[in-house]
Amino acid sequence: MAHALTVADLFAPHAVLQREAPIRIWGEAGAGAGISVALVRDTPGGATLASATATAGSTGGWELELPAQSASDTGSACALVVTSGTDELRIAPIHIGDVWLCSGQSNMNFLMRPYLPWSEGVLDWEGEVAAAGDPLLSVYTVVPIADWQPTDAVHGSWRPDTTQYAPYFSAVPYLFAREIRAQQDVPVGVIVASLGGTSIMAWLPTDELQARNLAAANLSTHATRRAQYADELDAYYEQQLPAYIEDSLQNHWAPTYAAAYSEPYPNWRYQPGGLYHGMIGPLERFPVAGIVWYQGESDTRNHGTYDDYLTALAEVWRGRRNDPDLPLLVVQLQNHDPVERGSDPALFTDVWAEMRLVQQQTVESLPAAGFVVTADVGDALNIHPRDKHTVVKRLGLLARRLAYGDRWVLDEGPAPLAASVDAGGKVVISFDHCPCGMVLDSTRANGDGPDFQLAGADGVFHAAEATVLDRHRLEISSANVSVPMQLRYAFHNDPRLILYNREGLPAAPFNLTLTPVP
Repeated sequence: MAHALTVADLFAPHAVLQREAPIRIWGEAGAGAGISVALVRDTPGGATLASATATAGSTGGWELELPAQSASDTGSACALVVTSGTDELRIAPIHIGDVWLCSGQSNMNFLMRPYLPWSEGVLDWEGEVAAAGDPLLSVYTVVPIADWQPTDAVHGSWRPDTTQYAPYFSAVPYLFAREIRAQQDVPVGVIVASLGGTSIMAWLPTDELQARNLAAANLSTHATRRAQYADELDAYYEQQLPAYIEDSLQNHWAPTYAAAYSEPYPNWRYQPGGLYHGMIGPLERFPVAGIVWYQGESDTRNHGTYDDYLTALAEVWRGRRNDPDLPLLVVQLQNHDPVERGSDPALFTDVWAEMRLVQQQTVESLPAAGFVVTADVGDALNIHPRDKHTVVKRLGLLARRLAYGDRWVLDEGPAPLAASVDAGGKVVISFDHCPCGMVLDSTRANGDGPDFQLAGADGVFHAAEATVLDRHRLEISSANVSVPMQLRYAFHNDPRLILYNREGLPAAPFNLTLTPVP
């Protein structure tokens, strides 16, 4: 049966295509059909900016490439005109600008408006929604789909920045798009590919997991389950999945929480490799300016191996795009304490603190990557804090440096350079990234855990006092530790961040081994 002329869901009204990058377009038609695509000005008789032709393959698939274009603006919106024989599709408006891929779990998914019982919405969500209406900002939300093997199609829809849709946008991607719009003055699109409660292993392809000897037990478990649920899998692919996709695309009011359909077996969505195959892999042909990754809550108890997974994610997502220096912006975990919510202290004490250190150390080992601190904007009892504005402001600063080459932007707080211990047991630390000096301000902290702590040879940590010596140095001491051997700052699930530079950016939690004066 001949295919009707179609293009992938990514090419739809209000789409944003990445500037200064070749534009790959693909779809389906009749086998052997000739295809022509033109990028034109979206005006009567608008000039043709680029065009290309292709021939559909034996199964109807086609793909072609248009040359890179510079950014468009309000007065130069474009249209894609796709023709095959007598069939024609005109897709408008299309904008050329910057596209960011935003992925992770529930704090990336977190909607602008309240979605009880999971979230109360961002702070002042009504005011933020009332400010919507930027014609050069769009959000593409990927339908959450898992698959155990690679797939070609991505399912989702572009939605313009209007007061109708803005309440249902994922907050961090949407507010980040606003931030980039204000900075760069080009059209901005964000692609949201996220799902709550997911482990990082779900966001890596199975062949890479196997090659790197990661998630072996989980891969084996799901291979066994697929054999056990073979009949349910057939029904899922033939009936449930098509209906779920259709419902999700029609459901404009809750794009990241489409109506639930039964899956072939429990935890299907969370299988290793599943979300990469269903949501990330099919995006590889679509160029982006960078990636924002906000995940880790589900892996805190597995923080010991998280560095292997995060390194793999950076290498694989970039490598399969042939872009080893694609900017990667990572959100370090916010303050939150599952122990205070009743979780087993033996399993959950300090696991969020350990994860933050792993995230920082891993990101610092990667090229073209950076992280933002959020351990002062969380909530001890709520894993979904409402202050996404501070998160996005810090991401915007990081993007200026990593993606847009602003050498002079300050995008991080004080970072320890060196530490020494004097004969009296006082520790002096020098810091970078505080050109105008540092401040100790406990009023900014909302965590209940410790800030500075010192330990001696016994390894027992005690509260320590901090004093600003000058623009770049702090003095730390504790009456309970005469010979300090270890210093740590904000090491707790719900730490108290009190150290900032005068530009308002917090120091990330850190641990230091000290060498006392002989």
